[in-house]
Amino acid sequence: FSTIFFSVYVPAPAIIAQQNKALIAVICGLLLISAIIIAIFFFILKRITLSLTQITNAAKKISKGQLTSPLKVTSNDEIGLLAQSFNNMLNNVQTKTAELIHEKNRSKMILAQLPDGIIVTDLSHKLLLANRAAETMLEFSTDRAKGQEIIQYLKDENLQAFFSNELKFITDSSVVRNVSIRTQHNVNEYYQITVAPLLDSTYQKNGIITVIRNVTNEKNIQAMKESFLRTVTHELKTPLVSIKGFLET
Repeated sequence: FSTIFFSVYVPAPAIIAQQNKALIAVICGLLLISAIIIAIFFFILKRITLSLTQITNAAKKISKGQLTSPLKVTSNDEIGLLAQSFNNMLNNVQTKTAELIHEKNRSKMILAQLPDGIIVTDLSHKLLLANRAAETMLEFSTDRAKGQEIIQYLKDENLQAFFSNELKFITDSSVVRNVSIRTQHNVNEYYQITVAPLLDSTYQKNGIITVIRNVTNEKNIQAMKESFLRTVTHELKTPLVSIKGFLET
């Protein structure tokens, strides 16, 4: 029977129908797999984006000086570790910020309670800082004069001349001068003014600090001492001259 052949005839439409069914099944399977992959991708992307958006918003608030609450850590993956690291950084920033605010307030209170006047200006002689004693002594307001040249807010001519002339020649050493000021009550008061350069962390001059000390009482006491010594000397000298004359006679 080696010469016997069997032939099977299938109608072409049936073959095409089976091919179409198989192709549709493959396409539907691929579409379903693609949809699942896309859904998983968008879920992961949304989760990552949401976490990064929260971290970005929190960082923007911190950069503006606004306090923010810690982020919620909902997983132990890389995103969760990133959020936990951000919370640790936020805790350190808030701690350091609180310490800086405390130190600033304490320095501000110490500066305000000093009996001597303190004035800080930049290299253009524009006011940066002044305490209450300086405002009282020189009769000006820091709120109005801040950021402007201090000379135009000084009423006394001697002070104007001092700040106009002496501040221009400040180098690396301090300058001490005594200045007489006539107050609004038409009374002369004496001030000892010390001017020194303000150095930054690299020892570069970036401003000028002026310390003003009222020495009127010391000046008056010194004048009283000198007057007393002159009086005592005169009163002692008068009888001594007579006694010396009698002795010579």
